[in-house]
This record gives sequence, structure tokens and C-alpha cells, in this order.
Amino acid sequence: MRLINTKTLKLEEFNEVNRPPYAILSHTWGDQEVTFEDMQDDSGKYVLKTGYPKILQTCKVARGFNIDYAWVDTCCIDKSSSAELSEAINSMFRWYHDAEICYAYLPDVDGVFERPWTIVESRWFTRGWTLQELIAPRKLVFYAPTWELIDSRSSLSGLIAAGTGIDKRLLQDDRDDLSRILRNSSIAQRMSWASRRETTRTEDLAYCLLGIFDINMPLLYGEGSKAFTRLQEEIIRHTDDQSIFAWGLSSDNTHDPRSNTNTSVLAPSPMAFSESQDIISVDTCQESAPFSITNRGIRIDLRIRRTFPHTYGIMSCRRKQSTELLAIVLDELPGNRFYRIDQRPISWTSHLSWKRTPNTTVYLMTTPPPEMYRIPPGSFFVKPMPEEIFVQSVTTGYTWSPATGLVTMDKPDDRFGSEVELHLILEPKMYGRSRRHKGSTTVSIWVRRPSWYPPETEWVTYDVRYYDQLRNRSESFGPFFAKVEKQIIFGQRVIVVEVFCWEKEEGIVKRLQWTQMRLGRLLDRCIFGVIGVPWSWLIIFLLKMITSVILFRPVLTVAVILIIWSIRDSEFELSLIEEFKESIFSSIEEMKVNPAFGVGSLRGAAGLSWY
Repeated sequence: MRLINTKTLKLEEFNEVNRPPYAILSHTWGDQEVTFEDMQDDSGKYVLKTGYPKILQTCKVARGFNIDYAWVDTCCIDKSSSAELSEAINSMFRWYHDAEICYAYLPDVDGVFERPWTIVESRWFTRGWTLQELIAPRKLVFYAPTWELIDSRSSLSGLIAAGTGIDKRLLQDDRDDLSRILRNSSIAQRMSWASRRETTRTEDLAYCLLGIFDINMPLLYGEGSKAFTRLQEEIIRHTDDQSIFAWGLSSDNTHDPRSNTNTSVLAPSPMAFSESQDIISVDTCQESAPFSITNRGIRIDLRIRRTFPHTYGIMSCRRKQSTELLAIVLDELPGNRFYRIDQRPISWTSHLSWKRTPNTTVYLMTTPPPEMYRIPPGSFFVKPMPEEIFVQSVTTGYTWSPATGLVTMDKPDDRFGSEVELHLILEPKMYGRSRRHKGSTTVSIWVRRPSWYPPETEWVTYDVRYYDQLRNRSESFGPFFAKVEKQIIFGQRVIVVEVFCWEKEEGIVKRLQWTQMRLGRLLDRCIFGVIGVPWSWLIIFLLKMITSVILFRPVLTVAVILIIWSIRDSEFELSLIEEFKESIFSSIEEMKVNPAFGVGSLRGAAGLSWY
């Protein structure tokens, strides 16, 4: 450590063992500061720089306190050495704490003697590095532009605490153990102290906080905002304080659901903690595994509450004047991975909800997932369609994106929920162009919009109906139709629309595949109560399982008669049955004419996947 001899104004080097008592200067940098290289210049030209009087006055004041040495950051650190700079920054908090006294020079506080409350308006209180210089010293005094003594930190502690949000106990000269007081302040509180401070370099927003969190880490100038991410990861390795996730708090409880963006579970900068000054950590007295940083994210035992349409991670922290615990809005990916949804209000939940929610080992992602993984709420996913088919239009209130295959609701949030109908107008293409003709098909999907009340309401597919024709019988393009079902895509439950199309020449096998798909759809309607007919689901299930039943006309005839009798009042089901009969019987007749479609082909067709 280099110190300035206050009598000779020369630099001298000391180690930790033989280091003498010293005073230390806290200030904001100007344009012409005296550097370490300047102090090595025997010509003494540096005395003409505008920053030299600060060094001169610091030594003069120190001599008045009978202190023989002083430390000034501008000239006591060789900044051309990256190793020395890294050591100095990692040791800075300790150096300020070990000093006999700290002189805070405020060159922009005119009239402070008449209006002492204006002291917190100084630029000194807006800089990142001066935060630790305010907290660390055992004793600190403020000086005016003329180097007149303003007052001590202890005497002004009330004004400073009100203006900065810093715990008043940290501003007392006769305070107890500094590290203990800092540990009793939550991570979110300490971050909030720096939320309105600035640094010249982006990386220094993280490096200036190393001492506040008792963290040591290498400096990598050029990494930008990643430095703050690294700082948070280092903090997580040293503490289990979940208030580190308590950022983005706002008194505004409104949000635009269409403005959601994916983000890291870690804050982008200290500014995100500007409203977290009253967040405290809560000891839940529950055993849990320690945090760990993995290549999948932060491994943590967390209580995950899934209440459609949102998923919440309940944190062990709360506001000082409240008993409710903080909950952040998360979205889920496969493998128990979660990432944070930005621009959502922070929620609060009761201890009872926390207790009823099971503890789960999850991974909180520290880097946002690609946008391709985000499916907006209230969306339908239309799988890639055959080249012959395209979506001509959708119902008013929806937006169709051919690039992503998503049909999104323009206003997905519905306070009470309601049934709505989505229309997909499907048309064939001809030579790369589309044209309207009587063969177009409308897929009509009845769904329930997501509701805030009750929160467990889910999207439900009620029906798929076809207008104009059940299948497109265009002589040029062959039949096409769609199926609708719920699927998990990127960890989210989404209604998926899949459109099928085939050419007429494929004949019997494709028609049987279509028949099986419709039987499967009819089975779904029976099982989920759309058709309230006892035992009809069993008949259809048997048709599905017996791959050779299609070859036995008597069995098929009996089954069709039973189903028609059971659902004789349903026009939609009757139309389905008529299509079943026509498709199956015409396939059998074609088999008689064309023996190439043998029993093996039929059985293979009947054994295809059920949709």
C-alpha cells in the first residue's frame, strides 16, 4: 500500500504489518487529477494540475490531526498495472475502514452552513464509489469547497439517512461491529442504497459494491453489465438471502400483458432495487438445500405456486411493515427451469399460502431464454401445414402470424372469463397464389378465455366444427381437415391446431387414417362429457383397438347403428357417422376392385396413430 508522507509530499510503500496510521480522502474526480505517474515526475509539473490542491489540503488537514500519512486514490494506485488495480479495488473497503479518519471533500455545496439539509444534494452522494467511502470509515467529516469543516457524518446522520435510505446505525461514529450491521441488512436493502448512484464505467456499478457485500472477485473491464450479474452470483455463493430476487418492485399494480418480456431472475442493475429499501429477509425455520450456481441456472429449493394463468415463486422475504411474503411471476420450461417475466407487478402472498405450497428443487435461469420459447398467453399454435393449404383469415380479435404459427388474442386478459369462438379459414393454394372457391373450410374452435377469478381456470377446447363442407372435396386438391388438442410446447400448455391434407390418389389408406382420426375425436367427446351417452365411449374405444374390425362389415354395421341410435339427436355426430360409413364402405369396395390394397395394407392403415 502506498501512502503520501504529509510532510514531504512523497509516496512511500508499506505492507500490512508495518503500515502507520493514515488519513484518507473521499472525493469525486475532476478533469485534471494527479496520477501515480505524475508523482514520479521529478520536474514537479503536476503541481499545476487542478487536482493537486486536494492532495495538498488533505496532507495539511492530516498534519493538524497529528497524522503523518495520507492516502488519495488518484495518485496512490498505479492504474497501469491491472493486478495492482484489481487488488486495490478488492481492498478499498478495508482501507477506508482502517483509516484513522476520512475527509469527504464536497466542492459543490455552497450555502451548506445556512442550509445543512442541502448537503445530500452534492454530486458526492450520487457516485457509486462514494457509497462504500461513506459507510466504511470509522470516522468521517465533511469539508466545504474552501476546506472549511462542515460537520461530522455522525452529526448529520439523520439528514443523510433520510436522503440516501442507508441505515442510520451505519452512519454513527460510535457504532458497533460494522460487518454485523451490514449482515443484518438484507441484500435488497444494500442494493437499494446504490440504486440511484452512477459510475463512469458500467462495470464499476458492480465493483464499487464488493466491500458492501464482503465479496472478492476478479475485475474484467470490458464485460459491461455482466459484471453486475457476476456480483450477484458471487453473493448467492456466500448467502441464502432470497431478497436478492426482490427487485422490480413498484407501487403500480397495473401491467400490459402484451408487453411481457423474458428476463433473467437476476437484476440487470442496482437501479432495479430502487423500491426495495424496506425488504427484509425472513427466517422460515425450514430446512432446504443451499443455493448453487449450475449451467442450468441457480439451483434452489423454492415454493412454486401454479395458479393459471401465472406461476409464482414465493420468496422468504417481506416488507418491514407487512407479514405477506413476496412472490415473483415466473414462466416454466422443461426440466424444472424457470425464468422471470419482466414488466409484471410483484405479488404478495400469505404465510398460509407459503405453508401449503410444497417445496420444490428448481433452476432459476440467469440468462433469459430465446424469444422462440415464449408463447404469449391466450395463443393457439398452428403446426406447419401442407404446402397446399394456408390460413386465409382468423376471427376478429385474433392475430395470425405465419412466421411463428401463432394465433394470439389481441386482449388475452379477461377478468371473469368467457366462451369465445376462433375461426380459421383454410383455403387451398394454386400455383403459389390463393383464390376463394366453394371448397374452403372453416375450422371453428370453442374455447374458454383465461380468467383471473378463479385463478385455476384453464383453457378448454370444447368442440371443432366444420362449415361449408365437413371435408374439402375439391376435385383439384383432395380432402383436408384439422384436429385440435392440448399439447405441452416449451413447457407451456397450448392449444395446438394441426391441419391434414392428402391427394386423392392415396385413396384407401388415407381415408382410413381420416376415419380413425374422427373416431378418436368422437371418443374424446364421449370421454370429456360433450356427448353424455352411456357406453358409447366403450364402443368407439373398441373400434380403435381392434385393428382388423374394419374388415368385418357386420361388426362395423352394428357399432354404427348403436352409435347413431345413441346420438340420433346430434346433427354434428350424425354427419360424422355418415362420413365414417362412406369412407369405410367405399374403401372396402375399392379393395374388391383393386386387390393391391390387400389385408396387410388395410391393417396397416387401421393401426396408424390415433389423434
